[in-house]
Amino acid sequence: LDDNIQAWFGSGNDLRIYHDGSNSYITQTGTGHLQIRQTQDDKDIKFECDDGSGGTTTYLTLDGSAGYTTVQKQIRFDDSVPAKFGTGNDLHIFHDGTDSLVDNYTGDLYFRQTADDKDIIFQSDDGSGGLATYLKIDGSSSEVQFFANLLVADNIKANFGNSGDLSIYHDGSNSFIKDTGTGDL
Repeated sequence: LDDNIQAWFGSGNDLRIYHDGSNSYITQTGTGHLQIRQTQDDKDIKFECDDGSGGTTTYLTLDGSAGYTTVQKQIRFDDSVPAKFGTGNDLHIFHDGTDSLVDNYTGDLYFRQTADDKDIIFQSDDGSGGLATYLKIDGSSSEVQFFANLLVADNIKANFGNSGDLSIYHDGSNSFIKDTGTGDL
């Protein structure tokens, strides 16, 4: 078919395929969903495009043999467009143009390291353009390790013991160590 000549399908011309001289289109204009279906056992649907250097490469694969979708190239979410997870969109990860955010709307938020004897490491700018570790949850020694000073604001207590039996705090004027539990101090 020549440019701008459309192939129409369906009694109501619900599906159209054509090329306008610059771009190609598959357009669903009628009722129902547009479905792309692969019925061959253990085969895939692959979305391919120019690789940026004159060749083609796969960007996204609906993997029929593995039973999941794989991504072969980066996915970029523009500013303020969250990646949402969960049936109820319970977890959002996004960048708002200034800051990066992780928002959880249901239940608790867990950060888990399941590799044996490995750590969770929190790093940030070191104040002079470098990167420094500030906090490490050490999986091999079962310790929380601090690599920078810990600042606890006025009137905020550092409590120790299951019932908060020992408190250390500063009220803005004075410092206190209070033992309110059983046993000696």
